[in-house]
Amino acid sequence: MTRRIFDTYHASDSETSGIKKALDESGIEWFETQKGRWWVGSAALWISRDEDYIAARQVIDEFQQLWTQSVREQASQKGIRWSRLPAALVVIGIILYLATFWFWL
Repeated sequence: MTRRIFDTYHASDSETSGIKKALDESGIEWFETQKGRWWVGSAALWISRDEDYIAARQVIDEFQQLWTQSVREQASQKGIRWSRLPAALVVIGIILYLATFWFWL
């Protein structure tokens, strides 16, 4: 019976290709499905044998930990800083926008 091991719909190409490579290096047989016409379908990586599921999940989890760590390191090297300031400005803007309507009532 086939089992889905990774949903590729919202994953980046680099992450998906890395996972495929890691599965190949582990000797786990997998296949890929696309989202299809009109985005009906399941864009995912699948395995055919149930006994490979646990090993495949471990490979994917290890790869994602390393991949996430490398993305964070690249972001810190580029000087990208995550801030709450833009979100706060949006909230203040919404409050001021709604306040103008309340003023006219």
